[in-house]
Amino acid sequence: MVRSSFQSTDGGESWTTINTGLTNHSISSLLMSMDSHLFAGTHGNAVFRSAESVTSVKAVNKNELQSFVLEQNYPNPFNPSTEIRFELPVERHVNLIIYNVLGRKIKTLVDEVKEAGSHSVTWDGTDENGQPVPSGVYFYRFDAGMVSGTKKMILMR
Repeated sequence: MVRSSFQSTDGGESWTTINTGLTNHSISSLLMSMDSHLFAGTHGNAVFRSAESVTSVKAVNKNELQSFVLEQNYPNPFNPSTEIRFELPVERHVNLIIYNVLGRKIKTLVDEVKEAGSHSVTWDGTDENGQPVPSGVYFYRFDAGMVSGTKKMILMR
């Protein structure tokens, strides 16, 4: 974690320690040096250098998803299957589990790390053993670490 940065206004001949970061500067270029320091050039002709070595940098696409989304299943009510969609802004371990109205686990649809982006899972109205479950109200519980949600769906046979 970078605790402070250095600023140079003379092309790197001298450096001044700053603690405010780059929040008020318009960055025009970024460079990683051979010794793993991050350099940022600004439109105001200043150059900033990270105080510590940087181990990784992730490019951020402005079109990336900015929040977690759990959609209502479709169709609902359904027979014989339904689709559940969710969106992740970052890679996360996801659990998506179906429960009956008594709170008993019926089936785990997802229990794995999913990359950022849109995802879709289909539930065919069966339990963990592949046996059809009866008509009724069911809940799907989505858990991605700090974010979770539950939605209701209806199976009509």
